Formats: sequence, C-alpha cells, structure tokens
Amino acid sequence: MPLALDPNATFEIWLDSDAAVPAATRPVFVCRHMADGALKALAGMQDAINAADGMERIDLMHEELRKGLVGWRHMIDPQTKQAIAYEPAKTMEVLNAMEVVELIEKMAQHAQTTAADRKKSVPRSPRRSPRRSSTH
Repeated sequence: MPLALDPNATFEIWLDSDAAVPAATRPVFVCRHMADGALKALAGMQDAINAADGMERIDLMHEELRKGLVGWRHMIDPQTKQAIAYEPAKTMEVLNAMEVVELIEKMAQHAQTTAADRKKSVPRSPRRSPRRSSTH
C-alpha cells in the first residue's frame, strides 16, 4: 500500500527549539505521508501565501500545515499544565507563523528524504558480466 494511503503510516517532527528536550517529554507533531501531488500543491501554495496579506496569510499557512498534520503529543497548556488535545483548528492557538513555516518545511524535507530512501531500497537487477566468446 502506498504510504500516502496508509492511515497508520506517520512520522514525527518537532521544532528546532525543542530539539534538546528529552524525547519522553518533547512536544512532537505527528504527520501523515503525502503523495507527490499533495507535496507539489504544498510547494505551490508558497506563491499564494506570499501574495496574501496579514490574517489571510496566516490562515493559508495553517491550512497547509493541517493537510499533513494528524496529531501531536506533549503539548501542555502553560496556565493549566494540562495536555492540549489535538484538534486541527488548535494549530492557531499553539503555533506562531514562524513555527508553522518551520513545520511545513520539515514535512517537505521528510518526504524528500523518504523518497530518496525508497529509491535506495529498490532492488536492482544483478549485473551481468560481459559474455566471453570461447574459441576451441
């Protein structure tokens, strides 16, 4: 089954600012694998985001992030000290614009790395040694 169609095939990313946080408590974003068409659309949205103004730009950025985001862990409300349950609309409450850009870039980088890794794992035909003619 293609990764983009497998609902259980996910990967985790985190903000650079959380890289030093121990893995057991690090805030992570759970993303789904996207097909090339979705990645192309994601890259194409950059023009629309750049052309947009103010709040429209922010809305577009969050909309794009949500296309690949399926969950998160260890998001803690600083006031209540309680975990924030994942809901797509809550990205606006949890992330600022720079963090959204960082996460979108990491999703795209992961997809490129995964594609490169898949190419490495494709079995190749064994090389044939050139035939030698024998003369008796």
